[in-house]
Amino acid sequence: MADAVASSARSMSTYASAVKLEPGGSIDLESYVALNASLGDIERITLHTIAAHNSQLADLFRHSIMSMHSAKILGQDSQSGMVTVCFRDAARVQFILSRVHKIETSYLHAVGGVRFCFHYYHEENDVYQLVEALESILSREFIDT
Repeated sequence: MADAVASSARSMSTYASAVKLEPGGSIDLESYVALNASLGDIERITLHTIAAHNSQLADLFRHSIMSMHSAKILGQDSQSGMVTVCFRDAARVQFILSRVHKIETSYLHAVGGVRFCFHYYHEENDVYQLVEALESILSREFIDT
């Protein structure tokens, strides 16, 4: 499964870097070929396999941050690739993740949390890097914990 997901991730990465619309609004040939290959990969892998992969990464992330005193996981939906974590200064955590660590997340003002979304092009190593970034942010004086 990991090999199929990694192969698909490379195809999707190729597509993402190639996307550009021509003045008439039609997609260029290279983007069309990359998109077609990516869609073929999704059909081959199946949506069920992709969802299971996303959930597995989200579970790994939840388990990895449980010991962080200043992080509170909101909900426990193990069927999803999304995890929302509340921090004392969630906006600042989200800002530092983006600017310093180049990790894009969503800040959820209503709950004071940061949403982490895991996708089929992510790997376990991405989760470990995210956890390291959070540990770095929370252990330094970047935010008031």
